[in-house]
Amino acid sequence: MISNSENVRRIALTTLLCLLGFLVAWLWWVPMRCLLDGNEFQWGSSFGFAKLGGNGMLGDFPILVLLSAYIISMIYLGWRGARLPFHIMLFVWCAVEFATATVSAVQNPEAYRFRGDTFGIDISLALVGPTIWGILLLVALFWGTMDLLGKRGKPSFPKWTRTNTLLIIIVFSMLPVQFLLFQNGQQHGLTDKIALGLTIMQWVLFNFSLMPWPKKELNLEAAV
Repeated sequence: MISNSENVRRIALTTLLCLLGFLVAWLWWVPMRCLLDGNEFQWGSSFGFAKLGGNGMLGDFPILVLLSAYIISMIYLGWRGARLPFHIMLFVWCAVEFATATVSAVQNPEAYRFRGDTFGIDISLALVGPTIWGILLLVALFWGTMDLLGKRGKPSFPKWTRTNTLLIIIVFSMLPVQFLLFQNGQQHGLTDKIALGLTIMQWVLFNFSLMPWPKKELNLEAAV
């Protein structure tokens, strides 16, 4: 029987991973677009107190890849049992993002914005950024404390099922279509919009592919 504290920990962890997946989606679609769209794609962002940017795989692209590898590793650990060093990685990431958001909102609120030229998005983050990352940091501290101090025994490592494999195959089978769409048409045109939409969907499916799936959902045989 699962205790109430275990249920609370699971709900907190699922909330953390879903929110985190939403907030760091750019660390999937920006590197993907750099690879598939080439040097025609201009990007810019910040992490910590460093400004990052470049054209395609030029400029700060290696740093972007390192950040992407960090977040993918962290989300993988989170969905696959949430064992150490997930707790440390999560706290460090949330703390850095909260500090960055707070300083940016105080020092230059007008410039602290999320911009997406392809879909014409321009949203101020001066209030939203520190609030969201502050809440996420508190939830991370709450879950981490409960998880490390709670007597849940040795963390289990969910088995990789055929559903996980099928989803990961779908994720990477989308690459040729994305490449063709990014390489054809005008920058920020219709094909770019479709390709970027597919890339965002790809990130969602990638997260689903890491989730634990019960074996009973893998029975593909039709009932006779």
